[in-house]
Amino acid sequence: MPARAGYDPATGIWRLVEKRMDIPGSTWLPNTGLGALEAPLQSYFAMQLRIVSDGDVGRPLIFYCLADCWMSWNAVKRAASLGYSGLYWFSEGTDGWSEAGRPLVEAAPPPLELIK
Repeated sequence: MPARAGYDPATGIWRLVEKRMDIPGSTWLPNTGLGALEAPLQSYFAMQLRIVSDGDVGRPLIFYCLADCWMSWNAVKRAASLGYSGLYWFSEGTDGWSEAGRPLVEAAPPPLELIK
């Protein structure tokens, strides 16, 4: 399911339709698990993976969404195609995290760095 977010093509800032709650310490990368990505979103995904992994393609990275949402699985496959190897999929997502009594925090995605 799409994140109900889109980025402003002029600024790269995400326009959010609703509040998103995430696992503390994680990074939200909206819509990067869609079937096909436009070039700016593909570049955004690659750049954000370099940031969260500190450039280490073997560093463990955990991907999640909501329960029964395959966008995070797609993002794992996309990260693998970029050479990342320490990839894990938390299929229960924020639903499973919350049901286990663990806290969620309000998320704000990093903006896209747009090529001018």
